[in-house]
Amino acid sequence: MNPETQAKPKSKNNLFWPDVSTLDKAQWASRQAFWAASFCAVVTALLSGLAISGNAFAKGLHLSAWSLLDASTFGVIALGLWKQSRVAATAGLAFYVFEQAYAMMTMQRFGNPIMVVVFTFAFIAGVRGTYARARLLKEPDPTGSMSQAA
Repeated sequence: MNPETQAKPKSKNNLFWPDVSTLDKAQWASRQAFWAASFCAVVTALLSGLAISGNAFAKGLHLSAWSLLDASTFGVIALGLWKQSRVAATAGLAFYVFEQAYAMMTMQRFGNPIMVVVFTFAFIAGVRGTYARARLLKEPDPTGSMSQAA
């Protein structure tokens, strides 16, 4: 077979520490944080709604109507991440880590450590992806002209 006609094997994306060397890979990395922030927003909003309606399980998680503020904050962060905002990526990581530390101090428990680690790495990937994208957009392309923002 001719090497030119063979399909190149598609490289797998590393979920915990993605490659951010190209614009597509940087965007893929930042999308991880978008999905993590979206998940946090939706689940917090749903559980807050249950807590408001008097559900014992949600109230046991120390959720209340004030938790809707957390949900909306994660929603705004998700929108910023969709637009590849470095500010949103950094705020998402900081807010998530703060929320986890606050929950650990007030409830004296850590929650699901696997989920915390996975989401923390997703937010770190978002920071890496958005900063790499900004750097790559500033670099001249091989033809000598500046890259255009997508």
